[in-house]
Amino acid sequence: MRSYAKKLMDTAILAGQIMLECNAESYRVEETMNYILSTSNFETCEAFAMATGIFATLDDDCIDSITEIRRVPNRDTNLNRIYKVNAISRQLVTKEIDLDTAYQRLQDLKRIRISTMVKRLRALF
Repeated sequence: MRSYAKKLMDTAILAGQIMLECNAESYRVEETMNYILSTSNFETCEAFAMATGIFATLDDDCIDSITEIRRVPNRDTNLNRIYKVNAISRQLVTKEIDLDTAYQRLQDLKRIRISTMVKRLRALF
């Protein structure tokens, strides 16, 4: 159960981080993270987002409490990425995909951003 809770937390944090980096509104980031966390039915599932960071907590009798904080200093407006994160979270909530698939898709989405930046930097030199 602990590994499931950790994977769930990692998925919600990654989704929130990608959304904040793409300039999503804080309430949308919180809402998406809370939807992801609520798939667990744990007693406490809370997410909080501000302009420079995200916080999330999971707690239940069957697990030790998990709280994570992630600073998000980078910003770039990318509505397509926000749309893709929301689509992944909706698929997870409706059980079209499982947690491992959602996490992998979010990692792939994050990785694309890094490789695109590397290509742009290479083009400058």
